[in-house]
Order: sequence, then C-alpha cells, then structure tokens
Amino acid sequence: MKKIYTTLVLLCAVAFANGQIVNIPDVNFKAYLIAADSNTLSVGFGWDDVNYLPTSYGVVDANNDGEIQVSEAIAVTHIYIHNTNLISLNDLNIFTNLKSIKIQNNNQITSVDLFGLFELQILNCNYNSQLTTLNTIGLIKLREVNCTNNIITSLDFNDCSDIITINCDTNNLNSLFVKNGRNEILYINNNPNIHYICADSYSNGLGISEMESIINNLTTLGYNNCSVSDYCSFTPGGNYNTISGNALYDNETNGCDTNDAPFEFLRVNMTDGTNSGSTFTNFEGDYAFFMNNGTFTLTPQLENPTYFNVSPVTTQIAFANNNNNTASQDFCITPNGTHNDLEVVLAQVTPARPGFDAEYRLVYKNKGNQPLSGAVSVTFDDAKSDFVSASITPTSNATGSLSWNYSNLLPFENRSIAFTLNVNTPTETPAVNNGDILAFNAQITPLTGDEVPADNVFVYNQTVVGSFDPNDIYCLEGSSLDPSMIGNYLHYNVRFENTGTAAAENIVVATTINPAEYDLSSLQVMNASHNVYTRLNGNLVEFIFENIQLAGSPSGGHGHVLFKMKSNPNVQTTGHVTSNANIFFDYNFPIETNDATTVFETLRTNDNDAITVQIYPNPTKDQLHIQSQEAIKKLDWYDIGGRILESISVDAKEVHQDLSQRASGIYFVKLKTEKGSKTLKIIKE
Repeated sequence: MKKIYTTLVLLCAVAFANGQIVNIPDVNFKAYLIAADSNTLSVGFGWDDVNYLPTSYGVVDANNDGEIQVSEAIAVTHIYIHNTNLISLNDLNIFTNLKSIKIQNNNQITSVDLFGLFELQILNCNYNSQLTTLNTIGLIKLREVNCTNNIITSLDFNDCSDIITINCDTNNLNSLFVKNGRNEILYINNNPNIHYICADSYSNGLGISEMESIINNLTTLGYNNCSVSDYCSFTPGGNYNTISGNALYDNETNGCDTNDAPFEFLRVNMTDGTNSGSTFTNFEGDYAFFMNNGTFTLTPQLENPTYFNVSPVTTQIAFANNNNNTASQDFCITPNGTHNDLEVVLAQVTPARPGFDAEYRLVYKNKGNQPLSGAVSVTFDDAKSDFVSASITPTSNATGSLSWNYSNLLPFENRSIAFTLNVNTPTETPAVNNGDILAFNAQITPLTGDEVPADNVFVYNQTVVGSFDPNDIYCLEGSSLDPSMIGNYLHYNVRFENTGTAAAENIVVATTINPAEYDLSSLQVMNASHNVYTRLNGNLVEFIFENIQLAGSPSGGHGHVLFKMKSNPNVQTTGHVTSNANIFFDYNFPIETNDATTVFETLRTNDNDAITVQIYPNPTKDQLHIQSQEAIKKLDWYDIGGRILESISVDAKEVHQDLSQRASGIYFVKLKTEKGSKTLKIIKE
C-alpha cells in the first residue's frame, strides 16, 4: 500500500510540474510565441536526425489557454524569431529541448544568451543590426552556426566539441575562440578588427594544424594584426584523456608520503611508440599529460640517473577511447648510494647601464642525492660597481665579494638570491661605458667530494649597454666559445616584463629548438620566477605561467625562466648555435625576443702580422706591459674556453694591466687597432 501511495505521489508531482505555467516576463516575446501556428513556421516539433529539421510545425499553446505550460515548452524543438520588435530573448532557456533556432532581422536585440540549451544543434542568428553579444558557452551538441551580418565583438565555441561549420562573416569581431578539438569549416570574412583567435594546434589530417590553416586564411584576407595561438586554455580542445601525478623525494627510503619533499623540475617523457613528448614537474612536483586513446609509456629522466632509484622506472597506461578518461601515476625517488653534486649559475635580472642599478640572481641547485650545507658566493669588480642590496643579507660582505651560508639544501632543490649593484658612470674612475665588460665569478661549496666540481664555479661576463628591451633571451656563457666547449651545457635565461596597464593573467614563453644545433634530450629547467608548467612537443618548448597575474605599469612586473641544454656534439668547429623565444601575454601578439647566438671559434694568436706588439713579462705573476706601434683602441680578455672576461676601451700605444686578481692559467688578450686586431696568449702564474 505504501509503495502504491509513493508512486501516486510521484506521478502527481510530475503531472503538476508539467502543468505548471512557464513565467515569461517579456510580454512581447510571449505574445509572439502564442501567436505562432503552422503557417508562420515559427515553432517546430519532433526532429529529423538526418536532415536536422523539425518534423512538423504548429502551435505552442496546445490547450489554447493563453499560457505556456512546462509540458508545452519541452515539446518545442525549433523556434524561428524573424523581423520582430523584440528587445530581449532572455527567456529562450525555458525551451530546454530546442535543437534548432533562427534569429533573423531583429533590429532591437543587442544580446542573445543561449546558455542552458544543451540540446541545440543548429543556430542561425544573422542580420540583427544591433546584436553585439552571443553566448554559446556549454553548447556541446552544436553542429552548425551561421551568425553573419551582426556586430558581434567576441564569439566562444570552445565548448562545442561537435561543431562542423561556423560562419561569422561580416561582424565586428575582436576575438574568436574555436579550440574545441574539431577542425571546423570557418568563415571570418569582413572582420577587419579581429586581433585574436584561439584554435587547436594539432593537424587536421592534411598535414597542417588548424592554427596554421587559420593563419593562412588571415594572410589571404589581409588581416595582419591578428594573433593566433592555442593559449586561451592549457588543456586540449574537445574530449581528451589525462595522465597526472606527483614526484616526491624519499630521502629516508621509508616510502614516499606527504612528509617528503616535492621533486621539482623532474623531466617525465611520454611516448605511444610513434609520437613522443615531455613535461617537467612544477614547484609542487606535479605533472600532467593530455592525449587521445592509445597506450602510453611514461619514463622519468634525471640529469644524473645513477644517483637515484625511481619507482616505477617506467609505466604503461592505456586508454581505449578519448572520453575524458583520467589516470594517476606518482613517482617516488630515493637515493642510490651517496653522491654530492652542486651547481651554481649567475644571471642578470636587469642589464648593466652606466650610472644605474643592475640586478642579478644567483641560482644554486643540489643535483646530488644528499642534503647539503655550505656557502654560495660571488665576486665582482668593486672598482666598477658598488653593492647596494640583496634579498638575503650576506653572511660576508667584503670588497668585491659577497657570500651567503646555506643549510639543508635538499636533492634537486634550487634556491636563488637577488642582489643589486650600482654601476659607475662614464665620469667616475674607473669609467664604465657602453660595451665594457663586467666580470663575475660565482662559486658554491663544499667542493670536496663533489662529483662534478666544474659546475661549482660559474664565470659570467656582462656587457654594459645604454638601453635594453625588457623581454629578451641571452646565453650566460656568452657569444663566443672555444670549439672544445661543443657538446657542453649552455645556460639560457629568458626575461619578460609586463609593460601593459593591466595585470597579465597568463604568460607563455615558447622557443623552438633546432635539433641540428642542440641536444633536445639534455634540456633541463633550472629556475623560474613563478610556478611554471613546462612541456616539450617535438622541438617546441613551452614554459607556461598560468594564472601568473603579473602586474602591469607603472610597477612593471618582471619574470624569468632559466634553463640549460647541451649543444649538439655534431656542430661544426666553426659553427654556431642560436636561440630565441616568443613571449605571449594573454591574447596579445607574441613579443619576439632577440637572437642569442654563440659562435664556436678558435682564438687566433696572429690575426694581423703587420701589427707589431711587445708584451712582457710573459708568464707574469701580476703586472703585464703591452706596447704597440699602432694606437690600441680596445683590449678584450678571454679565458682558455673562449669566454670574454673583460673589455677595456683605451687609446694608447702602451697599456699596463694588473693581473694579480686573476686566477693562474692561460688567457688570451685581443688588441684592436685601426689597422686590425691581434690576439696574444698570456700565461698567469
């Protein structure tokens, strides 16, 4: 009896709901619907899934009571709103089973919100002279859109994963979003103000990506001020699968848990046997891959794999379809034996200019598998620049030397210290001018027991400039290296600054690596100003700063990413390597950086035999005297690896150099005169 009573209650509730009158505040819209009949073709019922048309037309007010009940509204599959004086269509979402809608020649409607019409497949919305806004968010079943001849400023079809055709000719579009996993047919003629399109980046089966196809179309249309990217979101468009996880370092070897430290910037490689890619864990040790169906192999890659044990060493994950499946795979890293290995790098934050403050960042990292404590230091020419401040108070602040103690630097942890120096003006003694070289030497201890002591020291030589671009890339090793350095790591720092008036929500630094010049498998992320998600697809590396919210003018928020990779060992001894980057600030055109080119060349010791030069004493412990028959205009000092150490402007036939502060070893000095140049080998005892 109780079951019968419950069933009756439910049936009554359903009947009551279906019999409820739908509230349509817009009386004009309500009157338009009530007046519809089979002759006006304004309201359709049923649906032909082959031709995508209603199977019949008729009256929505079936019981002729002057109202529209819920049961009457949900029966409607098509509405045609044509040549009306309506000013609002905000009540359309009561027709939840609409599959087709036409909105044409309505000259007072300014916006149409279709949210909630999740069954909608066909949309015609054109020749509405005041229409500026059309909301299609969430319409995953939408197949065809014709919204021509309006004044719409932005359209978003990212959710429309079934879309086939979009025609938005003759509008006032500024932006268009079509990153939906589809290669839809797209018409965008007569939209000269469009400045951003977000599209899918993968191939459409014809050998080019949707992005490339759109760029080609824009070129044909003569729209040269439109930026095209897939950076409106950082997941694929449409349906996709996700593999995500976390990497932790278990120093106690008692099993990874929440008490263990995240393993940041761990490279994880993925392949399906045909295609491959990589990502790096972020500050929290998190990573993610996005893919379609298939079987995927994930393998962590460490810079020094013999130092660590990884569990699992590799793993396979299979997806039978791409229906937004998810899988999780964590990695637990433990020490393998005892390996101490530190690394230090010095990079500029702002360039050195005569008379101005210059900012620097000292980055140090534990590449080994044991927590370490020690000191990190930097030396500089105190005669040419003065210490101003540091983000961490130096433990020691001596003339031309700064030092900081550190403790418990965990494996794969990196830390950084920012400091500021004030550079001499051209009128001070010694003078600093554009083109001069400021020499730095960074070091981290302990050196004893370090597996690779060579990277415990970093030589950085900074060229003084008069002006600079706040968005740039540079190689920390310099623009010239000896060929013996081919195959070694090169460090690159990309700097970016928001010079706009509003905060930048998302920033992407994208750089295409030439595999003929670099070893892509050696790429390692070292440091970043903000949490960064890094992915490598083919030879495209993307450093993604999602939700960075970098402040704009006047504060001018700054950021950077520091990475390293080895030059290709097959680079010719007279060859070079070049890196550059595109920096995307939200939906703006990318900023193209400079080219950072490093040439591998042997320093010659007899450039011009016509230049007669005497040097003494050589070898020397401190003082070096140089005499030339021609006036010496400039001296460039290099170390044995070909890295420039110092550049000195002079105008004299006789020059005296004090080498007492230089380390013992072999150096080269290049003399430049009006008749040419000559390079000499100097031995410092």
